[in-house]
Order: sequence, then C-alpha cells, then structure tokens
Amino acid sequence: MKKFSPWSVVFTLCAIALAGTAIAGTATTTGLETLYTEVSGWLTGAPGKIMAIGFIILGIWQARQGSFLWFFGGLLMAIVLTVVPGIVDARFTALF
Repeated sequence: MKKFSPWSVVFTLCAIALAGTAIAGTATTTGLETLYTEVSGWLTGAPGKIMAIGFIILGIWQARQGSFLWFFGGLLMAIVLTVVPGIVDARFTALF
C-alpha cells in the first residue's frame, strides 16, 4: 500500500472543506468583489506606495553592495505594485 505525504493529505482535506463554498456562489459574488476592492485599495493607496518605496530602497541598498540585479528587481516590483491594479481594472471593465 502506498503512503501519502502529509502535504497531500492536508491539501485534499482543504479542497474537500472548501468545495462547498466554491459551489455556493451567487450571481453578484459580493464577497470576492469586496476582497478585490480592499486589496486594490491597498495597492493603489498609501500602503502600496510605502511598499514600492521600500522595494526601491532595498534595490538601491543591494546595488551599493554590488548586486545590480536587486536594483532592477526592486524597480520592477515597484512598477508592478503601482501599475497592475489599473491594468486589471481596465481589463475587467472592458470585458464585463
């Protein structure tokens, strides 16, 4: 008999426990819209700007130590944090 890893058992139990909530959606799906609005507000508001500045500072700090890849990674993360929510909003308003 084959032994199952603990992670596969945990994943299976979580999938079974959450299967009812996946089926029980309504036409308005206000739960996910509320969550999306909250996260989008964080990313476009003050917390997102603080994280973007933090990534840029981290990149500059690592570039001073000789790793320029960290600088470009921090710059890319700052751009992603500030631009992606607008792209996602434009995409969903165009489709729906």
